[in-house]
Amino acid sequence: MGRSGSTRRCNWNPVKPLTLTLGYFKPWVTLGDSMSSNDFLFLERPSIVEIARNVAGGDGRASAGARWAADRYFLSAYFTGGSYGGNATQSTPDQTGGVARIAGRPVANADMDVHLGFSGSYASDIRRSSAGQTLQLRDRPELRIDQSRLIDTGAIAADRAYTYGPEFGVRWRNFMLQGEYIKIGMEQSQAGAAPRPDLGFEGGYVEGSWVLTGETRRYSSTSGAFGRPSPRQPFSLAEGGWGAWEVMGRYSVADLNDKVRRGSAASTTGGVYGGRQEVVGVGLSWYPNNLLRFMLNWDMVNVDRLNPAGTTQIGQRFHTIALRSQLAF
Repeated sequence: MGRSGSTRRCNWNPVKPLTLTLGYFKPWVTLGDSMSSNDFLFLERPSIVEIARNVAGGDGRASAGARWAADRYFLSAYFTGGSYGGNATQSTPDQTGGVARIAGRPVANADMDVHLGFSGSYASDIRRSSAGQTLQLRDRPELRIDQSRLIDTGAIAADRAYTYGPEFGVRWRNFMLQGEYIKIGMEQSQAGAAPRPDLGFEGGYVEGSWVLTGETRRYSSTSGAFGRPSPRQPFSLAEGGWGAWEVMGRYSVADLNDKVRRGSAASTTGGVYGGRQEVVGVGLSWYPNNLLRFMLNWDMVNVDRLNPAGTTQIGQRFHTIALRSQLAF
């Protein structure tokens, strides 16, 4: 049994690789979402992962299902409902859906790990609110310092939504590379004479790290994802240890535009000018010991987004520099 923040769950292990779970927690979906926040290469998940995981998963989601985590392969599937605290009244039906993930490690030895996987989610009854049965896709520019979300579809009246995509990862000694492509589909609710076509959004990322001091990013079979490096020589002035140092790079894109034409209003086609965001980032991490980490990230953000009329650019271009101190137990 576990409880922390928006996580309240009961676990049962009838056999060693199998874990049955019921409660409010984060169900396993996508590689980026399966990584612990203690192990991220950058300060935040890639935007397309953050957007997709919240369709039917995400933190504190009502879930019931199972995970089979063996040394060479990972399987999980969960029925999901609403988010913790998201249903203020019992007169409003909550969302129903599910998530599933399969991953394998065909190569696993001291020098190399190869990871391949596929995940998806489905929401069959979009949760109702005061605005009706709507779904909104949006995210911050991979940096959470305020509530600004530069890509945003707005609230879309929808009956169903889904996500799917492949994932890969490879580690060669102290070098690691991973990435995903994610497709998001949405079936708009039909009402009146206005066009309401099915919508499709997409995105992906590729990111890599090189641990300068020679340590490796460990592979976690319990999550089917790579973890953080463990310093061979923790920082110590007396003993001359400098901890572990890691450099990182990432390119990510999230495209929330569909069924639109530049110069034409979105209402004429039933599409969405949600915006297209590209982020190129580089970073440096220092692990003085197994508990402490200092992260420095520099991101170059380019958001191409038109107003609903399709005539005015409302996107932005900017750089961000951020430093985080992280204590993880």
